[in-house]
Amino acid sequence: MIIRKNTTELTLRSSKEPLATVEVDLDSIPEERCGYGDIVADGLTSWAANNSDETATIYVYESPSVNFREPTNSAFFGVVGKKAVLDGVMTALKRVPKVRVRPSDSILARSASATFHIEGGAVWQVDDEITWFARVADKAESPDSEIEELQLDVDGDGSDDEHPDAPACDVGFPDDDQDWGSDNTTQSHGLRFRKARVDASIGTIRAGIERVFGLPEGSVALCGPDGKPLRSDAKVRTLRKRWE
Repeated sequence: MIIRKNTTELTLRSSKEPLATVEVDLDSIPEERCGYGDIVADGLTSWAANNSDETATIYVYESPSVNFREPTNSAFFGVVGKKAVLDGVMTALKRVPKVRVRPSDSILARSASATFHIEGGAVWQVDDEITWFARVADKAESPDSEIEELQLDVDGDGSDDEHPDAPACDVGFPDDDQDWGSDNTTQSHGLRFRKARVDASIGTIRAGIERVFGLPEGSVALCGPDGKPLRSDAKVRTLRKRWE
């Protein structure tokens, strides 16, 4: 389940001191991983859950670099919080085959962007200028109820057996799934279609598709006309513009 909070609801940390960093070569991240967003968030999930009383804010500064002995586009991660969080970022990135990552130059929080935050046992990712989201387990929701929720009701009688070739676009998202933050809904086949907000992140929408349809994590990619997946921190508006 994805939950959201306003920036004012989180205790973001800052510092005037230089922050030690972990640097990753952005071009070395496999395209199917859609950037570093999910890699970092997933890698810190266990630590956050086991240290629910801790808070830490992760700042990211993206810049050209020559620290890998050749020109690269790099992201520098600095942490205001325990060093274990920065170590967790490096470990998460190192687990991805062929990704180039190293300890690197320090950055200042004021020159970077607060991109991840650990609080209340969850890993929060920035969604837009004022909103953050986190993935948390919904213990009250069973896999069976999720599957049943998605059954097509083509005839309005609870059965779609007579329409095995019903187009996939006829499958909407349940009306009570507020994760999608819709600004438009239409009733069809017993379910409601929900239109993703233009300011929603690609990572949020991709995760929602995987969750609602019971797909493996990382199996969904939202791509541009060139077939390349967009990064998870890109916005839906970017996806739409590329297809216009």
